[in-house]
Amino acid sequence: MTRGAKWSLLPHERWLVVWFLGSQRKHRTAAVLAMERKYGPDGMIWLDASLANVPFCIILSVVGFVIVFAHPTRTSRITGYLLAAAAVFWLLYMVRLLQASRAGRKFRHEHP
Repeated sequence: MTRGAKWSLLPHERWLVVWFLGSQRKHRTAAVLAMERKYGPDGMIWLDASLANVPFCIILSVVGFVIVFAHPTRTSRITGYLLAAAAVFWLLYMVRLLQASRAGRKFRHEHP
């Protein structure tokens, strides 16, 4: 990983990026090669980091909606907290995708 991208990741993102990059180094498929040409090394880090936030967003959203539908007349504060946490993870996911896009544009500009 490059130094700038490595230090700005959250712990769960860093763990998943290391695991994904190790897997992508062992299995060099056509899709991995195409993504590396399109996004570059930093873009791949940001893309992998964005995927680390998806499970948290889905799990928190599902649990929040289950609580709402279990007691439709009386929702608790925990539901609001769960859905707010899911929104934070979704926002973090979108930020990481924008960072990947920006890193890819920079990589393609430097390596035509």
